[in-house]
Amino acid sequence: MAVTVHKAGSKAAESAVVAELPSLLEVQAQITSTFAESALKSEVDQIYQIDRTISKMEESIVALKATLKSKMEPLMEHIDVLYNAEDKVTLQGFEHMIELSAKGMKVTNIDKATLRAELGEDSFDDLWAIGVGDIRKYLNPKQIAKVLTEERLAPRRTKVIK
Repeated sequence: MAVTVHKAGSKAAESAVVAELPSLLEVQAQITSTFAESALKSEVDQIYQIDRTISKMEESIVALKATLKSKMEPLMEHIDVLYNAEDKVTLQGFEHMIELSAKGMKVTNIDKATLRAELGEDSFDDLWAIGVGDIRKYLNPKQIAKVLTEERLAPRRTKVIK
């Protein structure tokens, strides 16, 4: 900023001072920019704090789940000996109760040949799905590029680093 000396009280002096002052729009833009930068920094700090809180909660949950598992495993071994797999069991504590459902069903095998015969070839091909994970597991990257079309559409992962 250049400084020009004018006689005090003169029109030239007033005009020179006014000309050197930033315009109202420039001041507003600077304030807005500073405010936006400050707001962004505040948001980043808040995101960090929330992420740290979630991380601590997740650590606590992992520890609690491990404790629960260590208590449930021996109990389940006894329940499996004492009750049939299809039995629903209710256990009474001094103050609380827990209910254990019948063991859940889990598919252990699918007879593809029989399924194909029962559905018919077209329906079987329409229904039988191969997951992307399986494709990645069995094909090399060059083969994968031939059979999959990929686009970056998934949300970004956020990693808080400080």
